Amino acid sequence: STQSTWEMLVAIADGKLTTWYYPGVVFIDRDLLPPTRVVRDDADFGRNDILVHFFGTRCAVRRGNDGAVLTHMVSPYPIMLYNHVGHKQWELAIRLCRFVKDNALWCILAAIAVKEQMLDHAETAYAAIGEADKLQYMTYIKEIPTPEGRSAELSLFMRRPQEAEQILISAGLIYRGIKMQISMFNWDKALELAVQYKTHVDTVLAFRQKHNSMFGKTEANPKFIEFGKGVEVPPPPRLTGMPLMPRSRMRRPRRLSGLVPGHMTVQPEPPCRGSLPHTLVAATWLGAPTPSLSLGPSIAISQWLFIL
Repeated sequence: STQSTWEMLVAIADGKLTTWYYPGVVFIDRDLLPPTRVVRDDADFGRNDILVHFFGTRCAVRRGNDGAVLTHMVSPYPIMLYNHVGHKQWELAIRLCRFVKDNALWCILAAIAVKEQMLDHAETAYAAIGEADKLQYMTYIKEIPTPEGRSAELSLFMRRPQEAEQILISAGLIYRGIKMQISMFNWDKALELAVQYKTHVDTVLAFRQKHNSMFGKTEANPKFIEFGKGVEVPPPPRLTGMPLMPRSRMRRPRRLSGLVPGHMTVQPEPPCRGSLPHTLVAATWLGAPTPSLSLGPSIAISQWLFIL
């Protein structure tokens, strides 16, 4: 039986009354489902007992042997938490969780905060329940400069990779979409995106070669063998002593006008802390062949994309 107002669920299973405070957490973070489930074994329920209704904090059960209706109570704190979150009173919701000191409330708050993309409150909730890895991931998502990138990472966190890919592709973040597929070892999909949008094919092949060399494997995928013949793959760059570009500079690709197919526009930028002395921002018209451009004696433009 579902609760009359909020998303709560009760059921009689194996002679016990089981309450799910937030069953929708299975679509957000399924690891939080067990802490948000409460099983009551203090009452003896029969096989023929029926749940009549679930209103507020009261659950009515009709016994099968004599037809008597018994009322059982559930915790009122999840409903109070739902009220605060429904009215966007996040600070009151956090104060309630701290006052009650129940991990179930923190898990509910973490799941709802992720669903609503309230990353600050998700960090607080995950820190309270000791989920250090998810806390670090929320911190990483907050540093992504574009809202589409943050939405895609949250969709990936909720185990929706196709939705995350669609968000990135629709926003024009082709490289981030390809890199997401590489990070999940979806090599065929990464190569398919690179070939479809005619960009970063050599980057995908370079990551594939690096992956095979790390595990001592030889290339057996016919697609990578075919594209590896016609594309010059740069060697992996030496990362020792080479500062990487900060994530804050990985902005959305700008729409530049006046580009001619087969030409490249290079614009120098002032040096910044944590990057190379003179960073070059290059933009090519999609579908045009990429000319050769050297950033130094041993670093090519494709290698620079490989670093990013």
